[in-house]
Amino acid sequence: MKRSIAQAAVCIIALIATVSCTTMVKVKGSVEKSGHVEEASFIEKPIRVYEKYNHSIPALIHDLKQCAPVREPADGAGSHSAQWVIDFGIGLQSSGFEDMDKVTVQNEMYWKAIVALSANDITALLIRLLLLMREGELRRAKIVLLFCAYDQNQSWDRDSRILQEVVKDICEIEAESNRYVEEGIQKWDQDQRSQALELYHAALKVFPKNPWALWEIALDHLTYDLDPDEMLDGRFDARYRLIRQIDPHYEMAYFQGENKPEKRTAAQALAQKVLPNFAKLWKGGGALVNMKALADGYFQMREYEFAIYAYKYVLFRTYNDEFDQAIVQQIAACLEAMGMKRVIPFLDQFMLEIERIITTDRKRLQTTQQQVARS
Repeated sequence: MKRSIAQAAVCIIALIATVSCTTMVKVKGSVEKSGHVEEASFIEKPIRVYEKYNHSIPALIHDLKQCAPVREPADGAGSHSAQWVIDFGIGLQSSGFEDMDKVTVQNEMYWKAIVALSANDITALLIRLLLLMREGELRRAKIVLLFCAYDQNQSWDRDSRILQEVVKDICEIEAESNRYVEEGIQKWDQDQRSQALELYHAALKVFPKNPWALWEIALDHLTYDLDPDEMLDGRFDARYRLIRQIDPHYEMAYFQGENKPEKRTAAQALAQKVLPNFAKLWKGGGALVNMKALADGYFQMREYEFAIYAYKYVLFRTYNDEFDQAIVQQIAACLEAMGMKRVIPFLDQFMLEIERIITTDRKRLQTTQQQVARS
């Protein structure tokens, strides 16, 4: 069966698949030659594509612990933001970083550090990037990479060196894996199914979280092995939910499985806001306009982590006597949605600290100007 016919069948089934899943199944991992997806959870068995990134994290922890205030306040008020960053580094050093999400996006100290580190300091964000690379989450790592690239310190060799290495590794591993997928598609179109599945399997050995390979395997299963019960017990949707989880940008996966309003909203936001603005930013497009649209798109997709990174970029670069409260509210909404509501007061405290420093600078400048005028 040609892929065009099979994909048409996928779309038809997606339209009628409106039954809500009542049973959650394990997230599937690698595949056997038959097309069956083994009961192996990526979450239960972390796949570390590049263990070398694990060895790079201690140096970043050291940098976190060396954090200093933007400037010691002239009015004698204590600066708290630097301590949040230091505490995050101390926590990583004492507790380790085995669980990627637990020490970052599920960790209040991580978000306090993200908030506290001003523009052009991506030390905390680099921790997240390296952990994503360690776990083989290359597609999510590429999204974080964009925010690192826009916020990096151009004068700090550390940033450019790490980002260049990440780009190189992502490109090489995806290219090698995708070659197997392309060969597999050719075999599948020639009705050589077993050879195609072997090639998809080979692609996953190179890049275990390759959404394209997983998509082709799901297409094969839908074409030849679909059990109607899968539409009711959640197995059908689980395949596409996995693809959306490992690659939020994989557009086709949003049109398969459960037909729920939040998924339709996510698909629309992805097509209209996220993908076009991400592409423009990746090419160096107009940062502020595109970054704001990207943030709004991720927010609508419920990809709150990425929305915060984008909103923070806009927040710092649109400061004009005061912070944009609409952006602040969006960041607060993201934090609350992620269970990080207790970070919101620290966000407010940090902005007050920044505004106090700016006010002090202005008073000092006015005093100097008055002294010059009198002299």
